[in-house]
Amino acid sequence: MPFDQQFRTHFERALAGEPVRYEIQVERPGGARWMQMEYTPLPGADGTVHAIAAQGTDITERVEREQRLKELNRELDQARRAALNIMEDAIEARWRLELTQFAVDHSADAIFWLREDGSIAYVNDSACRQLGYAKDELSGMSVLDVDPGLTAEYWAEHWQRLRTTGAVVLESSHRRKDGSTYPVEVHADHVEFGGHEYSFAFVHDISARKQAQQEIRNLTHIQSLILDNSTLGIALVRHRVFEWANPRLCEMLSLPMDVLCGTSTRLLYPAEEAFEFIGKEAYAELGRSQRFDHDIQLQRLNKPPFWCRLIGTALDPGLPDEGSIWMFEDITEKRAREEEFQQTGKMEAIGQLAGGIAHDFNNILQGIMGFGEILKMGMDPETVAHANTCEILKAAQRAAGLTRQLLAFSRKQPVQMEELDLAEVVRDSLALLNVLMGEKYEVSVNLEDALPPVRADYGQITQVIMNLALNARDAMPNGGRLMVDAFLCAQDDAALHPNHLPGPRVCLSIADTGMGMDEAVKQRLFEPFFTTKEVGSGTGLGLSVVYGIVKQAHGTIDVESAPGKGSRFCLCFPAVARP
Repeated sequence: MPFDQQFRTHFERALAGEPVRYEIQVERPGGARWMQMEYTPLPGADGTVHAIAAQGTDITERVEREQRLKELNRELDQARRAALNIMEDAIEARWRLELTQFAVDHSADAIFWLREDGSIAYVNDSACRQLGYAKDELSGMSVLDVDPGLTAEYWAEHWQRLRTTGAVVLESSHRRKDGSTYPVEVHADHVEFGGHEYSFAFVHDISARKQAQQEIRNLTHIQSLILDNSTLGIALVRHRVFEWANPRLCEMLSLPMDVLCGTSTRLLYPAEEAFEFIGKEAYAELGRSQRFDHDIQLQRLNKPPFWCRLIGTALDPGLPDEGSIWMFEDITEKRAREEEFQQTGKMEAIGQLAGGIAHDFNNILQGIMGFGEILKMGMDPETVAHANTCEILKAAQRAAGLTRQLLAFSRKQPVQMEELDLAEVVRDSLALLNVLMGEKYEVSVNLEDALPPVRADYGQITQVIMNLALNARDAMPNGGRLMVDAFLCAQDDAALHPNHLPGPRVCLSIADTGMGMDEAVKQRLFEPFFTTKEVGSGTGLGLSVVYGIVKQAHGTIDVESAPGKGSRFCLCFPAVARP
């Protein structure tokens, strides 16, 4: 506070009887001075202060000394705190250095400090463990002693490249003290320290990685062998486009791999509607169950369509863009065999039924015909009753003919099996065949010479030829051509007809240029009483009898036909082995 205010305050305290001492800075000529003021109250007889003794002492030098001492103490305290901080930093730095050194020494990777000449300046403990040397041994060695594939010339080139780029990553091998080697990956950096250049390198043992890579290569090779040699076609499809396919699928679709990959799966379908429908069904099922498994008829380049079992597996049902794996199994032959089995079973069942009915019916007919003959013998030939009896016997004879056909179909009719030359049977039938066909039809015959014999009934084979010729004539109402061929087929077709006897076959082919038939008719062709003719124009037993006779001789029947392209029946019988 101002000097006069301080003076008044302290003076009033002295008047009140209180001794007062205080210090104050006052302005004097020559500069400010520090004064120590003392007020001593002097009481009178009545105890009241009558006077005050005042004394002022100049204490400027003492105050300045005290202030200087305080400043020195403050500077000393700051210096002490700075020294403590420096000491703490040094301790921290030493701890960090020791921690860093510990981390370096215990690193899983080997660490090398290398000089320009390749000599080893420093290694960590891991380097010693990997190589089997002590630190003092490695300190006197060169990198050329550690890397067996390294030469002095290559090291000089490596050093220059490292100096230029600052860092290099490479794979090499290191040699242990015992002479064994192991693969390594080196991460080298160029550094300057203490006025010298060094290569600071981390070296990682990659033996496990190399072994895993080799195992992956082996597994990949095995997988490639499996995929490349699989009997199934296999493909990776994304967005309904082939991204990869194995050789078998390329063979199935008659397309090279470089053409198939990148092509839409639309090529598998005959029409856009089928492509859209199958795609919708297949991918909906993949989303539900991650698997699609159905038999589908697919098309291919420059070849007939084929039946295929199509199996799809989604890589990730929740991510359709990841694609799916598809397997293609050509089941065309399998379906043909199944249909053959089904047809054989059906025909055998029908044959058993027809044979049983025909046998019982034939017994009834024998009674009718026997009693009819007895009845006729006692009648006057001129009477109406005799004429009616003759009509009854004629009808019975026709019925007996039908039963014989049914028995032939069911293979229950007595036969005389003998060795036959099919070409000779055709020649014997040729005259009757020309009469049967008529002038509107051309009959051409092509018979191989010296065919091996077959075992069959002569009369039945003749009946087969006639039945097929009649069937061909009915298919060519405006005339046409009938072609009869007999030839030897050395190739065994057991894949399509697994129930027939193995070995070479003698084949009889009867073809026409008629109207042909569709698949629906072909499926029922050999069923008894099945006919496409008008009512009253046929019994429907002609081809059934052919089927029964051929099967009885252990033969097979193949039918080729299409609407407007005629029909061809190829009958193959086992050839009798010649001594």
